[in-house]
Amino acid sequence: MSTDGFNEAERYLVQNWRQARRVEESMADVRPKYVEIGDRILETVQENHPELNWSENSLKRYPCIHIGRKKWQQGDDHGCIGIEYISLDELTAEHPDDEPFIGIWTGEQKKPLTDFKGIKRIEAAAKKLLAPEEIDRWEWPDELNQYQYQFSYYLPEKRTKLLDMILKDDGQEFVDCLVKHFESFVRFIPVLDEVFAKPSAKPGKK
Repeated sequence: MSTDGFNEAERYLVQNWRQARRVEESMADVRPKYVEIGDRILETVQENHPELNWSENSLKRYPCIHIGRKKWQQGDDHGCIGIEYISLDELTAEHPDDEPFIGIWTGEQKKPLTDFKGIKRIEAAAKKLLAPEEIDRWEWPDELNQYQYQFSYYLPEKRTKLLDMILKDDGQEFVDCLVKHFESFVRFIPVLDEVFAKPSAKPGKK
């Protein structure tokens, strides 16, 4: 049986139990509403681009949303376009793990969804499709064997700005903002159809 007493934070909660319970209940209401905003983002992109017939809203447990095509699936993983670090926990963190970004998910190092040639094909397409100012702010792969997210960029909107968008009216400004970022990757669909078309070779194989 534990003999540890309550620490300072726990004592504060006990002393303010009724107020803390109201906050707890309010948070339980807020989280589903934010998950619904994630649904609206994905639904809007899919309405504009029906070929993107697969999506995953992970905001219930993780700080991300993903969109792609069913045929980009290999095993239990999907090649996709993902926006990361947008959970309420991340957006309000004093020291977040990372800033919100969007990129192309190419699989884990041990189970890549494409190979070296596939990464280079995406890179060649990007250099043709992107405007000079886009090329300057995108992150380019420097270690192809790492895989995971490639061809990403940090959202230019600060976390405080994104939170303001979420809280304004019904959050439509936030929805429009993230839809715009997904739209910046839609032009890659043809090349992603090619590189995710078949199981990949071993990581780094040329």
